[in-house]
Amino acid sequence: MRGSRVAERVRRHVDAQNEALNCLTAGRLIALPDQPLRVPTTFDVQLGGATSDDLQLLPLRGDEALLLDVQQKLLVGSMEEFESSPLVIAYTYRLLLPADEDYSEVIAFHWTPEAEPPQRTHPHMHVGSLVTAGSRFRPKDFNRLHIPTGPVSL
Repeated sequence: MRGSRVAERVRRHVDAQNEALNCLTAGRLIALPDQPLRVPTTFDVQLGGATSDDLQLLPLRGDEALLLDVQQKLLVGSMEEFESSPLVIAYTYRLLLPADEDYSEVIAFHWTPEAEPPQRTHPHMHVGSLVTAGSRFRPKDFNRLHIPTGPVSL
């Protein structure tokens, strides 16, 4: 498949994701790298910055304190393999609150199928310690649980 047709499929995917994100933040997803694509290939999509080292945490609309982090890994195959959009094959979606010199997770959704054990490879979520503080159910470690979710889309 020619690089321009691959790039068009990627652009349509990113545009659809940005439309969904528009209700949450003014930030935009960008596709990395910015070069001609060959199939099959994988590449990263993330919110904000122009490189993977330039990750942007962007405020939610109406609540400047909550920050959003979106990262996806996409697979683009030939037209015979995948009729339409690239496939999301890994992701991290997080809501964060600034805390001291770092960030505290409010909630996070992960899917990292290529992770090495003991990392979890199935789609799962974490509920941050900010949410579970004071809970009678596992107050000290609930935030470390990997709660299965199935795939989550934006």
